[in-house]
Amino acid sequence: NFRPCLECQIGRCVAPCDKRITESEYSELIKKVERFLKGDTEEVEELLTQKMLMASQMERFERAIDIRNMLKIVQKIKEKKLSALAKTVDMDVFTISTNGRDRVINHLMVRQGIMQGGENYNIVDFASYENEVLSSFIVQFFQNVKIPEEIIAPLSEEEAISVKEALKNLTDKSFNVISPKMGLRKSLVELSLKNGADYMEKSVDDYRRKENMTVKACEQLASFIGVQKIRRMECYDISNISGVDKVSSMVVFHDGEKTASHYRRFKIKTVEGANDFASMRETLLRRLERLKNGDSDQSFGERPDLIVIDGGKGQLSFAVDAMKEIGLDIPIISLAKREGRRSASGAANLASTGRVATQAARFVDVFAFFLSLFFAGACFLRRLRVSS
Repeated sequence: NFRPCLECQIGRCVAPCDKRITESEYSELIKKVERFLKGDTEEVEELLTQKMLMASQMERFERAIDIRNMLKIVQKIKEKKLSALAKTVDMDVFTISTNGRDRVINHLMVRQGIMQGGENYNIVDFASYENEVLSSFIVQFFQNVKIPEEIIAPLSEEEAISVKEALKNLTDKSFNVISPKMGLRKSLVELSLKNGADYMEKSVDDYRRKENMTVKACEQLASFIGVQKIRRMECYDISNISGVDKVSSMVVFHDGEKTASHYRRFKIKTVEGANDFASMRETLLRRLERLKNGDSDQSFGERPDLIVIDGGKGQLSFAVDAMKEIGLDIPIISLAKREGRRSASGAANLASTGRVATQAARFVDVFAFFLSLFFAGACFLRRLRVSS
């Protein structure tokens, strides 16, 4: 015996588990759901209309309004129906748009003759012609996705044949790659092109701003301090609780974006009293020793391209001593707060500490985004229960 769940009690389930509905009645209900999902909304519209009128007659006006809103949603779904297509047709539409600087591929999906929505993809390949990029994208897209009856794209006849040849071994069902010249399919291509252009206008600038604050900023910093690249950056901070419980945190960025799964924290074991310098030295010794020994930990086993110390020259000096003791050679800089803003000092592989210091203001402006994430991450780690 089953006890019906809460879904039954609130009227969202007919409780077949408790046999409150026969098997044939339940099968008919499933068929109705299938018809609705395939785009046949007439039965649902009729049922909702009856319930709305009944609620209104019983002066349950709030309920009537809720049903009216549901009816509007169903009507919107109906409006997406592409009436000129067969009810069972499935198709995917692909186009590529460019503004001279950026490329975007738009994908529209039609299932059972109903527009299901779309997606945009930023493309970084400018070495190839647009149709080559589009053809290659379509082939890659369907490697792990079910191929529909029709793939619509503005390709040449030879390109369409090439795409079909590349995909035909991925499915047992027949399909066509179509480059429409007129009709509804041509209208879908035009709609897809418009969607791609709108996306570039609204979103590409945001994408570039993010890139400038992440990947490009890493490239800029690497140029400032004279290293080849900076992909993984580790930032360290020390926290003292009443001078007794000392904790250090390691916050990690990859390509300028925080990687929370690589965050680590250390409980200081060998330092007496509130000694940030010695605590920083212990932290770096323990972290770099694990790197040198090829630690299996996902974060400790990966070599950083840059180490950032939250502190002044004292913390930096002790951190450099720790690195020398371990025998590693990794670029390292420190950030100290002076007169309300943070300035930088460098060591190890840097050409000179003075060279980095002269770029301090520019460095801090570019990496304000990094620093805000760093300190937020450090505060987050401090709130967690410290593990030994």
